[in-house]
Amino acid sequence: MRLGKVMQEQRLFFRAGSVVWIAGGVGHFVLVDLLTLHGRTRVSEFVPRADILDVMEKTTLTFGYLGSTTAFLAIAGFSVWVALSLVLFGITYLLLSWQTGVVLRPLICMGFCV
Repeated sequence: MRLGKVMQEQRLFFRAGSVVWIAGGVGHFVLVDLLTLHGRTRVSEFVPRADILDVMEKTTLTFGYLGSTTAFLAIAGFSVWVALSLVLFGITYLLLSWQTGVVLRPLICMGFCV
């Protein structure tokens, strides 16, 4: 009986960690992508060198046969990808935590390493 309660507590903590991944992804998207990179709101004043965003818009990156883009668009695209990855990773972990047949212990280490 006691073992079942411990496993429920572990799953609760696992779910809480999954929600943290999701919140981190949403927070990253809002703070970095919307308010700093694309919005240039007052949040972007916290960037130590705010003029770097203008320089990145004028800097061209060439990827050979794949084409070229500006450094700003490359960084903005990567930033959106990071936020999306965090949210999808958290949702995947949250869905796994609801499956009773899945042993979560091996996944905990992967969650800390990512």
